[in-house]
Amino acid sequence: MSARTTNTTALVAVEGLSDELRALVAAACDETGIAPEFRDLHAAVGAASVPALVLAVLPSGRRHVGAEVERAATSQMGAAPLVLLCEEPLVDGAASLSDGRVTLIGAPITKATLKHRLRVALRRPHAAPPTNDVAKVEVHERRDAACWVGTVRAARLAWHIEATEGGVAVHAAPPEADAPPVVRYERATRHWSFEPRGELLGVGLVSARRAPRVTWFEPAERTRHALSAASGDVLVACFARQGDIHARQSARFVEALTATGSGGGPEVLEQLARALSASDAACDAVVLEVR
Repeated sequence: MSARTTNTTALVAVEGLSDELRALVAAACDETGIAPEFRDLHAAVGAASVPALVLAVLPSGRRHVGAEVERAATSQMGAAPLVLLCEEPLVDGAASLSDGRVTLIGAPITKATLKHRLRVALRRPHAAPPTNDVAKVEVHERRDAACWVGTVRAARLAWHIEATEGGVAVHAAPPEADAPPVVRYERATRHWSFEPRGELLGVGLVSARRAPRVTWFEPAERTRHALSAASGDVLVACFARQGDIHARQSARFVEALTATGSGGGPEVLEQLARALSASDAACDAVVLEVR
């Protein structure tokens, strides 16, 4: 696959990078719209461009990064996110530290997992890469201060998102309605809260740290829910026109959420986009991932 034209560059440390992993990184970056710059961090050579993130291998048995990687991710790049490719497996497949600034991906690393983690690590608004079977839906994603946000619109309803340094709130009405949020994430307390109302079809919670892994909250309950957020939580707020809010639509979302793996928010977003594109459902969804 030829590289896409992009202004987004990733600095990739070649220390400990096998040929197989290098090819995987190159392919994942290409399909995510990132230009990888493979470099020996021991060499005194300035970067050709300002990277949007830094990737490096974390060898087996190591619990900290080398001095060269640390310098690249701090003094040289400032606030550039750091993605560590671990030679050892992780309990949840991936983990996040330092308020989402450091991402660890456990072995075995697949191209799909790496693509999803790179998209979450990026801190700039951008459109999600299109797929062949997603034609009639509008898909976008961005990284805010509090969490990663993805949206998919098939019905194009009047909900909106309010993102601040303190958290994210999803409203089931346009901004001028001044309605209270149906979903809120508070960064300081790391808590979710949601209260079904309006055109909210339901709320899904996907988390490798919880049992069951997928929980669906029906709007018919009309009950306010509040729970502590765990790293890697993916919360999905699903909207439908009032006449379309019924069990069949809820089942479609639950099926899509259950089909996801360890790719986090971006994988959930892609599954929902495919499900809505392949159906006649007039629904929208907001996907939030906490790291």
